[in-house]
Amino acid sequence: MDVYMARQPIFDKNKSVIGYELLFRDGIHACFPKVDTNVATCSVLSQGFLSMDFEKVFQQHKVFINFPDDLLLNRIPLLFPKDHLVIEVLETVHITDALADALQDLASQGYMLALDDFIDDPQWNRFFPWIGIIKIDIRTTPLDRIPEIQSRIGSYPIRLLAEKVETIEEFQQTLDLGFDYFQGYFFCKPETIKTRDIAPLRLPLIQLMAEILKDEIRFDELERIIAHDVSISYKLLRYINSAYFFRGKEISSIRQALLRLGDAGIRRFIPILAMSHVAAGKPSELIRTGVIRAKFCEMLASELAGAGFLAKREIAEWFLMGLLSVIDGIMDEPMQTVLSRIALSSTIRDALLGKRGPMSNGLSLIKAYEAGVWNETFDLASRLDINLDDLPRTYWNAVTWADEFTEGL
Repeated sequence: MDVYMARQPIFDKNKSVIGYELLFRDGIHACFPKVDTNVATCSVLSQGFLSMDFEKVFQQHKVFINFPDDLLLNRIPLLFPKDHLVIEVLETVHITDALADALQDLASQGYMLALDDFIDDPQWNRFFPWIGIIKIDIRTTPLDRIPEIQSRIGSYPIRLLAEKVETIEEFQQTLDLGFDYFQGYFFCKPETIKTRDIAPLRLPLIQLMAEILKDEIRFDELERIIAHDVSISYKLLRYINSAYFFRGKEISSIRQALLRLGDAGIRRFIPILAMSHVAAGKPSELIRTGVIRAKFCEMLASELAGAGFLAKREIAEWFLMGLLSVIDGIMDEPMQTVLSRIALSSTIRDALLGKRGPMSNGLSLIKAYEAGVWNETFDLASRLDINLDDLPRTYWNAVTWADEFTEGL
């Protein structure tokens, strides 16, 4: 059985990704019900982290990993490259002289240390000289306590990371309080909730979506829409001539590019291209998240179609549904408002609005997986009759595919 892991992005003040937390701790007992936690953690790290193509999966970003007492005391983090690892010291560790010695040793060798789910307890003060980041769960720590924590940190060069930041308002609040880093899915949310006309930048997206949702692709109309937008035209030609698509002959026209993509490629690639165009100024992780969800949902649908639970023609709808799950954050409007402008099928629309059904369960499944909510992940997979053993591979294949596909967008 593959290891259940997910990566969750961590942002700086400019909403640029500075690293990913590797989420697996809550799923250990589900994956290894009869194995000691420390042994299970080592198994997860060796099978999952060390065997991955690190550069592809984490793109040279920092990786935040939780370590319990015994692994810290045995200096297990030394097995990992210090340039890419942030050692998260769990809040459940026993504060002892031996632990202090271990952390001092790791810090002296150049490893970045972070206190996870920081508890405002004076016992932690002795660790401050070796700590680079303090993570604060804003769901359990009132924000009015932050100035007191900052005062205790004093002159130590410790950065604050806000965990479970789920709305733009919470991001702004924690930013104003002096936090340096932010973790949560706030970046998927609309920044403004108000009714307004569609900006000119957004028109090509609406027009292209309307075309690719038709039963038959109208190449002339697609060519016309794309040709009127220099940015989309440039991206299309650049991508079709990239290593990802290249077939030995350079493409120099929009019509040739569309023919090279074909029907299936157009329905998959053009929405991503158009959405990346509209998402100018948004965190790049927003588009990447949409593409990961799209590919994950497509692979789920393929498995369900292979088992006879779905028609093959529905696979493309699952891909589009996953991609559009971030469109409210891109358009800065409520999902229902955005969907009212796009002629989607009722099944896609209902899934995006959270109504019950297999497609909605598929979207909920990838959201639960990416957040590391394992009990909900297993429950939703069971409802869909998805093989649990295949789920981690499906997720990481989607991550790798999305990273390669969105590179340079």
